[in-house]
Amino acid sequence: MMRVKLLKAILLSVLCFITAAPVCYAASVFDRIEQVKDYPLNTIAATDNICIASARYYLTSFDGENWSDAIYIPETGYEITDLCSIGNSFYMSEYNSDAQIGKLLTSFDGEEWDITAEYETEETDKFMTAADGTILIICPADTILPEGFAPYAGAYESYMGNYSVSFSGKTILVNRKSNIWYSATDADGNIIDYELPEFRSDNAIEITSPTVFTVDGILYKGKNPCIESEYYIFENGRKYYSISIDRTGVMQSGSIFYFETDDSGEIIRDENGKINYTYISCQYPIVNYKYADGILYAEFLTQAGYDSSEKPSLEYGTTEWKRTSDLDSFEHWENCSEPLIYYNMAEIYDGRTKFRFENSNKVWDVIYENQTFSDTSNNTVGTLYRYYLDNTGFYMSSDGIYYTKFDLPDKFFVLSNTKITEDGDDFVIQSGIYQIRAPKNEIYSKVEEASEEPIYVALNDTLLAFETAPVIENDRTLIPIRFLFEQMGAEVSWDSDAQTAVISQNDTVITFTADNTEASVNGEGVSMDVPARIINGKTMVPLRFLSETLGYTVTWYDEIAMAEITY
Repeated sequence: MMRVKLLKAILLSVLCFITAAPVCYAASVFDRIEQVKDYPLNTIAATDNICIASARYYLTSFDGENWSDAIYIPETGYEITDLCSIGNSFYMSEYNSDAQIGKLLTSFDGEEWDITAEYETEETDKFMTAADGTILIICPADTILPEGFAPYAGAYESYMGNYSVSFSGKTILVNRKSNIWYSATDADGNIIDYELPEFRSDNAIEITSPTVFTVDGILYKGKNPCIESEYYIFENGRKYYSISIDRTGVMQSGSIFYFETDDSGEIIRDENGKINYTYISCQYPIVNYKYADGILYAEFLTQAGYDSSEKPSLEYGTTEWKRTSDLDSFEHWENCSEPLIYYNMAEIYDGRTKFRFENSNKVWDVIYENQTFSDTSNNTVGTLYRYYLDNTGFYMSSDGIYYTKFDLPDKFFVLSNTKITEDGDDFVIQSGIYQIRAPKNEIYSKVEEASEEPIYVALNDTLLAFETAPVIENDRTLIPIRFLFEQMGAEVSWDSDAQTAVISQNDTVITFTADNTEASVNGEGVSMDVPARIINGKTMVPLRFLSETLGYTVTWYDEIAMAEITY
């Protein structure tokens, strides 16, 4: 459902700062952290004495039934990616996707780990088993590896690994690509089957289908209905829909789930407590979708494409947009172009981030000062809030332009399998074994408060998304100095000791000092209506004075609270 936000333009006649975003709240609202009971796992290994199962953390067991608490060992930025055993030694791979560094660690007891190899690699480390039993790792050919390992530099679409082990008289199953049934073994080694869907929710529905997880000491396994897919949720009346998004470029069929709910929003179950859901299989995989006003727009991969190494790649594939209002059978689709559906909210359109104000047909390109926010246009939660999450904090926006920052607990690490959901009155972030909670109303109210009266700035046809939002002081707009003027092509320097900035472009040099209305232009003294300020560590300068001094034209649009700079 689309949330329309009315923009206000209230220029204050007295000194008044609109809260700038992102705002870092020293006392984090995420004051509850707990270890989750169900651990998603994806690989397993055993020696004669101990069994270890791992994902982005690992568990140990001495009997195959009772498991330790989950343990993290990677340093910040690394994740555990795979596990194997040779003889009485365990080997674990770690990977840092930002630095593109892989590590191989070894241990005899699962407690003390030593680094045995470190290497550069562009792909996530996964162990592959060669025909002769050698363990292959993607790394440079000259990497020195322990006995039993060898470098592997070729491209691959899938890999083999340890899917099960026999340990302490039991068969313990872990399978990355199993069927849609959970399987486990009882104390006698007999296979037990459990049905796939485990649906958790209150206000939002999430399909939870981890590859492997453990409950009360028993390991289970399962598979996503569409391999390597993501799930996105939208709501229409009393139905919740889950779209399987496949961005691998592989020609798998697409899928859509939906569920009926009662008047309170709870999913309807049968007399046995099982969830009744409808599964729709699509002819082509869905690689992107948008939803608004009862219409589902889907981008289908109609022809696979391959990169130079013959790996499937969405970039080289052929896609078509279609739409339907038939949200029961999904049988009737019609061709359409990619829609731009939101007002007052940044979204990806034609491969770029766009923004459109309400009651306006003009579409603005968006460029971000903090480029990490540029890929968040499809990250939505709640009622169309955009979010971004990393180890520096959790960021949320009500317009996809300005973000409010929330601190995270010290021991909470953001991993690639992090999930963000609403659960009743709480906002929940789960990363690996840890889950943090905060009252969702407190989260949303702080975001709305921080962006209650946003001030927008456009340079020609581009909307500038500042890391710290512009503010109004005495009817004058103050903007962060560096991002804007570097976009103009001007040079910016800042002397932190003297609190003085210098902006130069062509034959014009402007010098000014924070909290001082006196400035100089090419050495001649001039007075500004308001001084520069330091807000959230950013130097904020009067937009009109500096822009017009450099020869630009500034136009203020009161109805949308936007200053447009043109030249």
